Amino acid sequence: MTTHNTLSDTLRDAIQSSGMTCYALANKAGLSQSVLSRFTSGERDISLGTAGKLAAVLGLELVTRSARPAAARRKPAAAKAKPDILRIISEIDSGFNRGALVTFSQIRPHCGLSKKAFDAELLRLARAELVCLHRHDFPHSLKPDERDQLVRSENEYFIGCARRRR
Repeated sequence: MTTHNTLSDTLRDAIQSSGMTCYALANKAGLSQSVLSRFTSGERDISLGTAGKLAAVLGLELVTRSARPAAARRKPAAAKAKPDILRIISEIDSGFNRGALVTFSQIRPHCGLSKKAFDAELLRLARAELVCLHRHDFPHSLKPDERDQLVRSENEYFIGCARRRR
């Protein structure tokens, strides 16, 4: 069994063994010949999707291995670390930890979350009694784009939050 140091070595050997020309392989895989050449020379990295296409055209099975431990690979996508919104708010306004109201329009740009995820996280913090949400009494008086900046829970709109004192 031949040991290959790189994916480009494996690809070159597979092309030679198949008897297929680089032109034909590139054409069948939907690549330009120059891109395939860069892959085989190691000048360009091959994405997993492209490697799968090339393997299929060559009649090979693509087997991947991860350098990460198996336990780390099994973590669900939801296990991604959420931004520490309480810390972010404290950095934006030092009065937050003393109960000052901070508006969501000040907070949201620093969190890197979608609106839906941001709203869900703030509502979770409120349920956990870590923050108090300040309700907007007349959200329908706002323009739609202004209303979209608020955190929404069913029929209530919130404009900002304050740190709940314990």
